[in-house]
Amino acid sequence: MSTLPTALVTGGRGGIARAIVAALSKTHKVQAPGREQLDIADPTSIEAWVRENGPPQLLVNAAGTIHPGTVREGDPKGWLQDIQVNLIGPYLLTHAVLRTGSATIINIASTAGYAAYKEWSAYCAAKAGLITLTKSLAAEGVNAFSISPGATDTQFRNRLGLPSNRLQSPEVIARLVLEILDGKYDSGVDLFVRMGEFHVR
Repeated sequence: MSTLPTALVTGGRGGIARAIVAALSKTHKVQAPGREQLDIADPTSIEAWVRENGPPQLLVNAAGTIHPGTVREGDPKGWLQDIQVNLIGPYLLTHAVLRTGSATIINIASTAGYAAYKEWSAYCAAKAGLITLTKSLAAEGVNAFSISPGATDTQFRNRLGLPSNRLQSPEVIARLVLEILDGKYDSGVDLFVRMGEFHVR
């Protein structure tokens, strides 16, 4: 009897992550720990998780956070936390996984990585960094991809009080994960997906 490959999906309580977990559940043994089990802002938590559970064969970095505020008046602690969770955490987790095994890496970035939104400087910078981190991984021979969703129907978005018209479903992003695993795209690409638009970058 064959053993299912393992997948680790961070941010497992978020809307996009939940859709990805559901999509992977038939083909992978999926782990989607909450922050209390795996805090990607904490290098010690990351090392402990990988040591205890072993490296997954698929890592989906889907955790995210945002603390809106202007550069001049915003709280530097919130700015740094956005960079830590959205960029440094995925790097540290990827580093820990690749040190102990090989894995496919899928980073959930954002169309904000191509933009410069007012009061979102840390989020935009972190997501841009996540896209280029993905391309660097591919250049180093890692099977790595990023997906940059636009406005998606999630609680994360709703908490920010953003407009709710023309939202795409989280399942759109989950389907792209399956297409990546089916070999439809080359390593290093970013899949830019926004309602009515789809680009491979």
